[in-house]
Amino acid sequence: YVSVDELFSQIGLLDSEVGLNDTLETASSLRQSPGFLANTRYEVVSSLSSSTDRDLWRFRAPADASPLMRVTMDPVGLELPRFEVVILNRLGDRVAATAIRKPDGGAIITVANPLPNEEYLVFLRGRTTSTVPSGNYVITVDFATN
Repeated sequence: YVSVDELFSQIGLLDSEVGLNDTLETASSLRQSPGFLANTRYEVVSSLSSSTDRDLWRFRAPADASPLMRVTMDPVGLELPRFEVVILNRLGDRVAATAIRKPDGGAIITVANPLPNEEYLVFLRGRTTSTVPSGNYVITVDFATN
């Protein structure tokens, strides 16, 4: 048996880019998860490759947005990096959110009453207090359906 964390530690960084999706203009679009209603669930597996790397991921709330949007970020690998995760609106302003830090360095961020059809972004960067400046992560964004 090989754990997911062991597997990712053997693979190394999944995405070694620096600078490709670091700004609002160059943000990458999150992929919608198959088998879910349109714009109700997104996910990506990627990496921050250095202490200066930033990742921005763009997604859209569903037309009938639920009263709650949840963004989960989980680091994967044996050496777990500590990343800062922030939710932004399409203009780059922080959105009011509640964040819960998990013991493994992951985070669960919830946004109450997201706007229907609104574009949002997930912004990731290494935390300045982290001794592990790079690593792989999984992000999921989900909206409860009405």
